[in-house]
Amino acid sequence: MNEPPLADAVVTRSSDVVLGILTADCAPIFIFDPQTGVCAAIHAGWRGTLGRIVERTAEAMVTHFGTRLDVCRVAIGPTIGPCCYEVGPDVLERFRREFPYAEDLISTPTPQSRARLDLVNANVRQLLDWGFRREHIFVSGLCTACHPQLFFSHRRDSRIKGRSGLMLSVIGKMWPS
Repeated sequence: MNEPPLADAVVTRSSDVVLGILTADCAPIFIFDPQTGVCAAIHAGWRGTLGRIVERTAEAMVTHFGTRLDVCRVAIGPTIGPCCYEVGPDVLERFRREFPYAEDLISTPTPQSRARLDLVNANVRQLLDWGFRREHIFVSGLCTACHPQLFFSHRRDSRIKGRSGLMLSVIGKMWPS
């Protein structure tokens, strides 16, 4: 049996494959093309978002499988929200250099000179810029840090001795071809 790839994004057209990604606050993003059967699973943390991982995945879907992005369905699962995701000035500066709309993603700094970053909105903006339709993008709206009864949050729980974990997100075509 082949080892699964270690990557921040995987794409397949095979109906025999179920894709999975592990997250602990980062955005799990799933894209499905109902016309070609292509699906993608993406792990988008701040580094992947800054590196435009959703755009690179969309480009691969178009190039290798002929996907039309305007028909795709996208789901963004539970992610640490802008209510809780504090980042330092170094990350903020990188986002400001990369995205002309960065100020829309950043909230007012805390007293500790840390601001909050909206990872979900950053990825939604990239999807829209590439031609995905807003009405085809579902956002769960659940913050992993705000819901300890539902999710492990690296930011919230890694400071607690003995607490560690990840959330497995899966996508697959569960009906016959």
